[in-house]
Amino acid sequence: KAKLVSFIGPFIDITEQKKIEQDLTKKNKEIQNFAHIVSHDLKTPLHNIMLGLEYLTDDNDDRELLKKNIISSASHMNDMINSLLLNAKIDKKHKWEEFDTCEIVEELKQDLSSTIKENNAKIIYNNLPVIKGVSTLFRMLLQNLIINSLKYRHFLRTPKINIQCESKATHWIFIFEDNGSG
Repeated sequence: KAKLVSFIGPFIDITEQKKIEQDLTKKNKEIQNFAHIVSHDLKTPLHNIMLGLEYLTDDNDDRELLKKNIISSASHMNDMINSLLLNAKIDKKHKWEEFDTCEIVEELKQDLSSTIKENNAKIIYNNLPVIKGVSTLFRMLLQNLIINSLKYRHFLRTPKINIQCESKATHWIFIFEDNGSG
């Protein structure tokens, strides 16, 4: 039976280095996912702006409405960019505030009006609450759900989206239903 009496050569513990590498790999994946989500979310208001500008060049009776939609989409795009900048500051938490979820749905209906009209979609909601949270993130979530519902709609049915909310003792439960193919 042999026993190790001495060791000649370098000995370096790389446990900490491996942990850092794993953390960096995880952070890189998070950044890639975040970039994908952000680019997806910014495309909708940009599409609305471009579509509105295209219609503005034509002789159109709805010029004021188109201008209003362009300004609204640009404003929401600005809000998203500001939220991204806020998100980029790792030390800073999101600002929680009270906001009306009905107002957010109305803003989204206006921002997505061209897509909603193209698909002849119906968005139904009522009595949604005023909640405390991060309004920009809530808006982005609803926007993604609506866009996905329209994107993956059943080709034989008129798209219907129903947004409801149930009150629980300590929280709200939002129910988002569509009649899509999924």
